[in-house]
Amino acid sequence: MIEANESESAKAPSGADIRGLVHEAIQEFLRHKQQETEPAHRAELQEEKRRREQLESQVRELLQKTRESEMEVARARMTGAVRDELQKQGVTKVDLAFRVIKDDIRQTDHGDYVVRGRDGDVPLGDYVKKFVDENPEFLPPRIKGGSGSSGLGSDAAGARFDLDAIRPGMSEEERRQVHAAIANLASQTFKS
Repeated sequence: MIEANESESAKAPSGADIRGLVHEAIQEFLRHKQQETEPAHRAELQEEKRRREQLESQVRELLQKTRESEMEVARARMTGAVRDELQKQGVTKVDLAFRVIKDDIRQTDHGDYVVRGRDGDVPLGDYVKKFVDENPEFLPPRIKGGSGSSGLGSDAAGARFDLDAIRPGMSEEERRQVHAAIANLASQTFKS
């Protein structure tokens, strides 16, 4: 009988063997499941990577557009400030004067507009004033009159003569002054 029990125990698996078999079966099942789901995981990861790269690209484009918009706003503000300053100084050819000085102007960290000069940064207002003083051709003409003017003339000393001053009953002295002013004006006209 003892021999029969030994043969039965050799045929029947022990508790440790059952656990090992169950463990192997579970491992085999998990490997099989992993092999089934691995292609789906890979495809899902590839799709996630593609979406992430697409979103990163969109973010980069938006950041670039934002930078460009900010630069455009800064340019518009600078243009407005310079044009305003030119107009304050009486410049009539604002567009031309702006094109001449725009490249010299920069904005400080505090938001002020300055021009780098030999002596350091010069405020925009001072620079425009100096520019206009050095380039009076941007200002309106100072001499009023010319062809078709309202009848005002000047003699050699620069005094003005008013044609409305000619009237009946003028004194001899007043008539001489009128004749001298007319003769001076006529001689200036024929010189040019």
